[in-house]
Amino acid sequence: MLKWSKQPRNQQLYLEKSLQTWFNKRRKGLRCDVIRILEDENALIKIEPSPDVEILQKLCDEILTLKDGSTFTVESVVLGYPKPNPQTADDDSTPSTSDVSGQKRSQNDPTPASKFSPVRSLLLLDQKRFTYYSNSLQLQGASSFRDRSKMHDDESEKRSSTEGGATGGDSTEENCPICLSPFTDKKSLNCKHEFCKLCLQQAEKTSGPICPICRKVFGIIQGDQPDGSMTWTKSYVQLPGFSHCGTITITYSIPSGRQTEKHPKPGHFYSGTTRTAYLPDNKEGNEVLMLLKKAFDQKLIFTIGASRTTGYEDQVTWSNIHHKTSVYGGPDCYGYPDPNYLSRVREELKAKGIE
Repeated sequence: MLKWSKQPRNQQLYLEKSLQTWFNKRRKGLRCDVIRILEDENALIKIEPSPDVEILQKLCDEILTLKDGSTFTVESVVLGYPKPNPQTADDDSTPSTSDVSGQKRSQNDPTPASKFSPVRSLLLLDQKRFTYYSNSLQLQGASSFRDRSKMHDDESEKRSSTEGGATGGDSTEENCPICLSPFTDKKSLNCKHEFCKLCLQQAEKTSGPICPICRKVFGIIQGDQPDGSMTWTKSYVQLPGFSHCGTITITYSIPSGRQTEKHPKPGHFYSGTTRTAYLPDNKEGNEVLMLLKKAFDQKLIFTIGASRTTGYEDQVTWSNIHHKTSVYGGPDCYGYPDPNYLSRVREELKAKGIE
């Protein structure tokens, strides 16, 4: 549901451009199409590929400003998706018709269930992780996401009660945690979690080779970092907090170029960058250096999007592997001393299968 400060002449176009800019700043590659403006300040929006639930949670209560200075507030978001058919994983024609409480949608609902955005595997997986076992999810600000641990405990009790109440004559059948249907061509990962083969392929296409349940990496994650170089030098200068070793100075150089199909705006030019980062020249620092080199080779250090400092679009920006770009100033200035930095960056790299 939207609340406008004043109605623009081309409401649908302005809404689409504003939402697309908002999504570009939070995740590359998302396409936002406003299908139509509905009554009662509702809008029907299609987002591809599947966005993370956390991103959509942030959209609630967001105030966006249009070029003419007017604003609109996203007061609530309702998500829907069709139940994936293992034989036709890319078919979005079968909609869900249940709300978060499991009740059927009212026939008077102004937004037809058949027109909901095709949020498929990733949304369903995040619902699995957060124990939202339903075919539609409504977010009212952040309230729908509060007290997840309690919801998890409640859901666990429900499952235990159901499983414990089965008698010898009952037949239980394992279901895929993505489509919630009996397994079709079951595939088991090293972490022991199992999925339908097509469901797992769809999840991998959306979020990479990461287990949807435990988030362990089961393959090689390749990013969309543009081509460039990574070099480093060593000196005897000491970093604050590392008085017994020198400094490793890393230089990343990414020249300007043209975006490819992996990037937000294929065919558009992007502005390159040169960045410098620092590590202590000790055993752990050199280990982290090699991990960062591996991440760079897998194109995971940088991405293309909006600059976090200037807001300019089509810029080479840091991805989500943090670097120390200053020698001094501590964590607030992205510098040293920061005794926990090396362990933190190791965890960030591990989350991408680099360890």
